[in-house]
Amino acid sequence: MLHKIVKVEPLKKQILKIYFENKEIKYYDMNKAIQKIEALQPLKNESIFKKALVDVGGHGVIWNDVMDIAGEELYANGVDDISEIQN
Repeated sequence: MLHKIVKVEPLKKQILKIYFENKEIKYYDMNKAIQKIEALQPLKNESIFKKALVDVGGHGVIWNDVMDIAGEELYANGVDDISEIQN
């Protein structure tokens, strides 16, 4: 089952707040992905990170043609409560 994203809010410390079509809200810490994936390194810059958008169709979050993350990753590994994210 695909979980369609309707809205994304980039928060401080490279955390995304994702709103799904089924009314669920998840929080996703991008820091591990940024550390592991070289193409995501520019997201360390908060002004770039804040430009996150829902991709056409709602199947992921994008920053440009190179930097993106799949909606299923966000849904599967996002948490319901931001306090579960340890920074």
